[in-house]
Amino acid sequence: MPLVVYPLMLIGLLAAALPVLIHFLTRPKPVALRFPAFRLLLDAGGGRQALDRLRTIILLCLRCLALIALVLAFSWPLWQRGGQAAPEQSQRAVVIVDASASMGATQGGIPLFTQARSQAADYLTRLERGSSAAVILAAARPQPILPALSTNLAALHEGLREATVTYEGVDPAAALSLAAQMLEGSGRIVVFSDLQRSNWGAVDFSQLGSVQVDIRPVSSEAVENAGITHISLRPSHPVAGETATVEVSIFNAAPRGRELSVVLETSGASLRRQVAVGAYASSQVSFSIGQPAVGVHPGEIRLEPSDAMPSDDVRRFVLSVAPRLEALVVSDSPLHEAASGAAFVARAFDPLSDGRSGIRAQRAQAQALDRQQLETAAVIALVPPLHLPGEVAALLARRLADGIVLFVVCDGRERGDGHQALAQVIGASEGALNLPWHPGEAQRHAEGQAPLIQGLPRGPLRAFTGLDEQPFAPLRIHRYRQGQTASAHAEATYLRHADASPALLVEPFGRGGLVLMNMPVEPELSNLVGTPLFPALLHESLLYLRSQGEAPQAFPGRSWSLLVDHGGTEDIRVRAPSGAPVESQILARGRQTRLALPPVAEPGLYAVQAGDELVGYGVVNLDPRESDTRPIAAVDLIDPDGETPVFVYEDDRRLALAGRPRVLWPWLWALAAAFLALEMLLTACWRRRQPGREGRR
Repeated sequence: MPLVVYPLMLIGLLAAALPVLIHFLTRPKPVALRFPAFRLLLDAGGGRQALDRLRTIILLCLRCLALIALVLAFSWPLWQRGGQAAPEQSQRAVVIVDASASMGATQGGIPLFTQARSQAADYLTRLERGSSAAVILAAARPQPILPALSTNLAALHEGLREATVTYEGVDPAAALSLAAQMLEGSGRIVVFSDLQRSNWGAVDFSQLGSVQVDIRPVSSEAVENAGITHISLRPSHPVAGETATVEVSIFNAAPRGRELSVVLETSGASLRRQVAVGAYASSQVSFSIGQPAVGVHPGEIRLEPSDAMPSDDVRRFVLSVAPRLEALVVSDSPLHEAASGAAFVARAFDPLSDGRSGIRAQRAQAQALDRQQLETAAVIALVPPLHLPGEVAALLARRLADGIVLFVVCDGRERGDGHQALAQVIGASEGALNLPWHPGEAQRHAEGQAPLIQGLPRGPLRAFTGLDEQPFAPLRIHRYRQGQTASAHAEATYLRHADASPALLVEPFGRGGLVLMNMPVEPELSNLVGTPLFPALLHESLLYLRSQGEAPQAFPGRSWSLLVDHGGTEDIRVRAPSGAPVESQILARGRQTRLALPPVAEPGLYAVQAGDELVGYGVVNLDPRESDTRPIAAVDLIDPDGETPVFVYEDDRRLALAGRPRVLWPWLWALAAAFLALEMLLTACWRRRQPGREGRR
């Protein structure tokens, strides 16, 4: 049975008439010439005219056949092996109705789910009396109306009438697997869906065995939709006085571009931007929220005007603003020593020593560390000379897993260097973290040398792109640790020394971040701390890392977890957007509390309360895959192994029978090439002879 994937290409078959048309348009008109020996001319050309006419016909046929083969090749034809569909009145059937969020889109004013529900009910009505059937609502988890096949079709009709579309994604494999289990190897599965390519593209029908599958698309046309697919906060947890950037991604699942309004609303702010989104493309738009107040600020982004699928036109977020970051500078140098490297690092973080820069820095000696200081600090700097006790290294490894930013300074000293402290922390992680570089011997330069930018200015060095090409050229580094960056961390090196040793390495590390500064911070070993580059480098590295981490996304219908900034012992309650309580379980409690929550049905903001205090929100948004409403092509649903019979229908008319298809377009390309080659060979070998030439012999 032939199947054409791109039937519109068949319009090109009209081009097969072009060679004939060109032949008749360019054929020379006969000219009447009077010669005395006219009878002799007729005798000379009588047999040749028939041969020339045959040559012309053969050439025209070859050219027409070549064009037909090319057009058919572009239409991508397949040949399906024959087979008969099972009768419509099958005795055992499981109906799968797609109830994912994309089925809530309207077409012609009617939601796709309503159409699917109606078509499924019609199918059940056509089953003969005594048939056993089941209905599965396919979403993130398949939900059967009845637990097993039943002859009570009235109950299935009632369940279909009460079924509603969800805000969830769909797991087609899980629904098909459940249907196959219910059929126990015999019967058919009938699927009513919009066949989103993002959900159905990876379905493997070969796992269903001999069970027949009927695919019935709800609509033959794709729904034109635009939706918000992602929101990023930079930084993810700003501090008071710091500008927060909200980056929004929008996808347009339509064959033409669109102009949309993007509206942001949060506490005390309402902003609007216009964005142009191309056909089947994504665009980004950014909002800047200047100096948000301390606290938890819920917000939402929405698209205007609304379209056929309004559920993905709104996306929520939460902006948590802390009063300041707590930084802890750990070193063995005396706390009263104002010219030590630790003192310069603390002053770079907190120039006025009052926290007004957004960071409050404290110094501590490694041997006299207060555990509470380590637990509350969001930024910890290890500055030589430094010898870490084992329990401190273990605690730092745990804090890295919790999400702190760890600054490590190396200055090339033999003992008490930062790389040794970092190795202790890595070792205490019990394999959870890897050393980002392989340190070697100390390198000394009497005159000093400047570090070089690795590649183009990027990451934390973007702020320096407006300066000279080598803004770090004035620096003079007299001692550093020679080393080689591990291959897995090569992209994290932003500054290097002349011998390719890393000078600045910045990367997410665990759930937190690592800044490895292989440059001394003591005045006698470098002039780094005496330049404005030093505090700028520290703050830009910190901002870059704080802009990398994002909380895991939560989607309706899937289990999720939530981390709230609360370490008390009060009972924690979670409430849905509707106000209904949501069951939660505490997984870990410390400086923060981690909660495990069950799948929820609706997107929105889930308020978290400790006692009577609001301590945070959980954010549940629509799965971004639901915004891509483009359906998968029917041919892409064909089972490549051919073990499971899969039929694709449209308006009760079968479009394709699954099985291993024979791809015809390579053969058609070969045929076109053969026809053209024969045409050229015939033209070269069988030339039209000119009577005049014979007469001159």
